Order: sequence, then C-alpha cells, then structure tokens
Amino acid sequence: ITLVVIFIHFGDRKGSCVNKKQGRISKKRAAINELATSKTCIGLTTRDACILGCMLVNIAVKGAVATFETLGIKYAKSHFGLHSSRAGSIVSLCGLIGSVILIFIGEIERKVGNINLLWSSMLMMASGLGSIVLLTEENENPQWRFVVGCIMVYSIGYPLGQTATLGLFSKIVGRVPQGTLQGWMAFTGSFSRVMFSLIAGYIETYLGISYVFWLLILLSCVSAVGILLGRDTLSRLSE
Repeated sequence: ITLVVIFIHFGDRKGSCVNKKQGRISKKRAAINELATSKTCIGLTTRDACILGCMLVNIAVKGAVATFETLGIKYAKSHFGLHSSRAGSIVSLCGLIGSVILIFIGEIERKVGNINLLWSSMLMMASGLGSIVLLTEENENPQWRFVVGCIMVYSIGYPLGQTATLGLFSKIVGRVPQGTLQGWMAFTGSFSRVMFSLIAGYIETYLGISYVFWLLILLSCVSAVGILLGRDTLSRLSE
C-alpha cells in the first residue's frame, strides 16, 4: 500500500522552490535541490525515495512494538513464569520511563543527531528482542531478561525510534504542506500495527512464538542497515 501511495500520489510532486523575489539560493541549497530531484533506480526522485524509506521504517517500528504488545505478556507467562499482572506492571513501568525520556528528546537529538538516533534505536529494539529469545520452553528462564527486553523496547527503542522517524520525515518533506503526507504516514503506522499483530498470531500458532521474535529482530536490523547505507543522503536532504 505504501508503494502504491508513493507512485500514485507523489510521483509528480515537486519540492519547495525559492521565489525569485527572495533572491538567489546558495550553492549548497542548489546542490541539495538537485540531489532531491534526481531520479533513483526505482523511478522515484531521491526525496520521494527517502520519504518512502521513512514510511517503511515507521511500519517496522510500529509493527514490532505492536507484536511485542500482543505476544509479550503471553511470552512472559510461558517462558519466564511471570503472572500476567506482574508482567503488565513491568511493561507499564517501562512505558512510563520511555515517556520521561521523551521529555529530553530535544537535547538527545542535538547531541546524537536525528539519523544516528534512528538507526541506533532500531538496533536497541533488536537487542531487546534478542534478549528474550534462545530460551527453554519451561518457565524457569531468568526474569531479568524479560525486564531488560522491555526496557530496551518500550523505554528506549520505540519512543526514540518513533520520534526520530517522524522528525526525519518532516525535515525531508521540507517547506511544503505536510497534512496529506503526515496522514499517510499515520495510516501506514496504524495499518502495520493491525497487520503485524494478525500475522504474528498466525506465525505463533503454526511455527512458534520464537519465530515471531526472530523475524522482528531481522526486520529491525535490516531497517538499521538501510538507514546507515542512506545516511549521507538522508543527512543532506534533512538540512
């Protein structure tokens, strides 16, 4: 759906142009505009390809946390011997910590950088998910691994990754009306929350719950690698 939206609605979309009355643009800005309008191998401009990338990362972030929300409590009960109320309390506390961290997101972004914050948060989510796999089927696994996983996913990875994704998306879109694009961004995120949860349920039923988390780890790592590969382009377009 994201690909269809990009090709149909954004194919002939042009970036913001400088009014001639405002004077000549700098060489640096001209080079950025030239990069933004250059065509990629998939037929999109570089700016639209980066917008597509942000939407796909948004899908990965929202889908991963939605799946963790769907199966996390069940996994805590079956593999860690945690009562549902206690597991829910751990998740709630980690979410509260994440909310507190978001208060300082501006300072964090200034020191780390938006793009570095994004790929590192994806790796943080992958690490958190990795801490709760490779367990025995009995509920005698150390409970601290579940706590660590929740902290890395709910407290650090998801809040920072989601905020960084939206911030980068807004910067790349630039000084043009963003209402429609932000709407599609929200739609892809909400759609992924629904579909990932449904697909994860089927995978868990037929293959096992560990396969779900391994797929989420792979998805998070692929997203991080994709961001790293396009870091220079993303950095220039978000200036």
